[in-house]
Amino acid sequence: MVIKLIRGEKIFYLMVTFPTCITTSPGKMYNLLFYACCYCCSSRLGMVNFHPSREFWESSLEMPVSSLLKDFQNPILRESWLNSLSGRQLTVIFLHLFKDQQNAQLFKEHELWKHDDIPTQQKRKMLTDVSESLLNYYLVSRFSNSKSELAITEVAKPVLNSELYLLQNNKYDRKSLLFTLFITDPNLLKQIFHFNKVQKKSFSPCILKNPPRQRSTSFKDFLSDSVLQEILTHHDLSRDDGFTSQFQGFFHHQDRIYLFIRRASDSDLILNSNQVVHGYKPDRIILDFSSNANQVNLCTKNIKHGLKIANSIVSQYFEYECSFVDVHNHNAVAQVRTFISSCVQKSIPNVSMYELRFLSSKPRTYLTLTTDNIEGVLQKIEPVVGSVLRDISLIQHVKSTCLIKKNVKILNHCLKISMDLPSCQKQNPATYRQIITDLLTWNNSYDAPNHDYLEVAQYLSSLGFLNLREYYFIICANDKDDLDLHVINPFCNNRLEIASDYDEDYDDPIMCDLCERDILPDTYKKQRYYSLGVTINYLKVIEWFEEQLASLNITSNKVATGVYYVIVGTSLVSLIIPDCCSDKSYLTIDKLKINPAALISFNKENFKPFLDLYIVPIADLICEHQTLSEVLGEAVEKGVPKLLPNVSFQALNCYPYIPLQQTKLATQEKTLQLQIKNGNIYINDIEVVNKQSKLGMNIFFILLEQFWHDFKEGIPPEQHKTLSIGQIADSLGNISDTEQQIRKPINRMQKTMAEKLAKTLGLNVKRDDIIQTLPWSGIGIKEYGYRLNPFTLLLKKSYFL
Repeated sequence: MVIKLIRGEKIFYLMVTFPTCITTSPGKMYNLLFYACCYCCSSRLGMVNFHPSREFWESSLEMPVSSLLKDFQNPILRESWLNSLSGRQLTVIFLHLFKDQQNAQLFKEHELWKHDDIPTQQKRKMLTDVSESLLNYYLVSRFSNSKSELAITEVAKPVLNSELYLLQNNKYDRKSLLFTLFITDPNLLKQIFHFNKVQKKSFSPCILKNPPRQRSTSFKDFLSDSVLQEILTHHDLSRDDGFTSQFQGFFHHQDRIYLFIRRASDSDLILNSNQVVHGYKPDRIILDFSSNANQVNLCTKNIKHGLKIANSIVSQYFEYECSFVDVHNHNAVAQVRTFISSCVQKSIPNVSMYELRFLSSKPRTYLTLTTDNIEGVLQKIEPVVGSVLRDISLIQHVKSTCLIKKNVKILNHCLKISMDLPSCQKQNPATYRQIITDLLTWNNSYDAPNHDYLEVAQYLSSLGFLNLREYYFIICANDKDDLDLHVINPFCNNRLEIASDYDEDYDDPIMCDLCERDILPDTYKKQRYYSLGVTINYLKVIEWFEEQLASLNITSNKVATGVYYVIVGTSLVSLIIPDCCSDKSYLTIDKLKINPAALISFNKENFKPFLDLYIVPIADLICEHQTLSEVLGEAVEKGVPKLLPNVSFQALNCYPYIPLQQTKLATQEKTLQLQIKNGNIYINDIEVVNKQSKLGMNIFFILLEQFWHDFKEGIPPEQHKTLSIGQIADSLGNISDTEQQIRKPINRMQKTMAEKLAKTLGLNVKRDDIIQTLPWSGIGIKEYGYRLNPFTLLLKKSYFL
């Protein structure tokens, strides 16, 4: 028998010869025909047949095709995957693969292909026999991981009757839906990929400033691949950074138009077969436009550049130069404009302005209009200079009076506020003040902060005072992790950072470098903890403080960073921010006893002065518990600081003396004693590496062995050899991931040693003072290597083994 097989544009002829015993049994004959054709489809027509293309899976859906293909070549994995599919999911694949394709004519007459009559296990066995040809369905199955049910069903509803895929628990059979959508149109998976991103991201709302009249052509009809590509090309040319913006597609949903753009962002590296591949992290720019293009929600790492793209799109659509502004700023400006307009028109009962301050083109120069009839003056000058509302940003502040003649400061720098004040400021001012104090003294991480802390931290971040980093971590040995039965050291409290979107199916196991074990967070049901990293931006705080000082319109002089002399009436007041003070001589008793002084402190508890100093927490100024004018008045009233009564100076102070005149001191040589006691590593009698950390100890001894070799050979310190991570890996043996098993443990040891010695002994120890990171001295290869620092380390011979 000769069978004609058609696959796309290819035609194959298959000659099959049956024994006599088989031809008498139609059922057996058709089964053999089925397996013969399936074998031909999988071997003759090629096992690796990506549909629609490999680029579709790797680039559009961002799937690791190479590693998935390698896994798929394992027949045990393929069988396990098919065993994990439900009967409904198997039926979708079965129908499409053997009935709805070109080979269907071979079997359509036989009752075997009435799929309702075929048991699920028979379908599973038949698909297992030809599993090599199911690569695309395997990729769809892996694509379903971490995709929300809502994203899948929203895309499926316009295309399919999704109710047919509803399970008894009112949840949808996601894989069956995805298989069917893929068969219908693979590009539907792209829509799911994008819509899933939309649901998991946060957006910044922006509104079009001075929107023009609507055009006859709708915004939806205006948008096209060619138009977007042209706009992105111009944007790339203006950026001139060598990167290309990749337009990934549109998505229309409920009168919203989503545009998806991918562009290179921060530099990064990945490890590929122990090779470092340098590249860039992707910035996935999502533009969520309203149907009339007057509003956009923006999701991107760089708001400035994202707005530039959005502005270019709407400008080309309206054929008019357009720009979006942040909704929060827009609302604030609108409120200011409404208030001033109402005051000018005298439409607010019992309220009138008495002072307006305008900004000038010259820095720190203002035009202040003060009169009891500002409204009348503005009406008179409007025909000459125009309305003050024309450019509201020129107004720095407004002062007004109400019926009871009490001055009320309505606005001050209101146009700079980018987000609402925290709710706890109004509900509990004392709590708000304490939170600001805490945040400005942390400069560290805070685990599980409550809502008030998060709200205040985000507000201070919007002002530029704080840099925030949110992250999650797990604990290696945690009593709350009941399913973690693979604990090696029950006392290991190592905190291991974990990505918020960590997925075991795609990401590597997390390795504890202290226990040297791999952790599967999802399998072990590891408890995840949220932490907020806080870094204080002292420079921004100083800038804000100096703006407050300049707004007082009094004579002041900045004599050093964080030190200001201010004339208040007939008195000269010293304003000092100790945390930012660049010249510590201004904090000496001799200089503080000259004039009235006020210290603006980030952490008041740190100071134990011998003088009766006036110390003001900077949090009091930020939350307006005190004004700077009140602080200066209080400092003048207190007068020159005096020594505390009944206090004697200590002969030995933990801080070195500060000369009043600048002198150049001889540089003190830094030496650290390295000892080995009971198998542990000590520096200056402080344990820095414990023998329980086997990997850390082994790495340290490899570096110590090289250090000792160079020392015995009399090699000068500057020529001591560095070891690359590859050489260290060769010495250790059985290393599969040099980044996790060598580089990260070394970095952790460097950090731990410096922190322990600084905290315990008060030594100014840097990361490189014990284990140095230097360019590797290998021949012809430039990479970083490690060595024990020969300039600072001394060996105590009695302890060296």
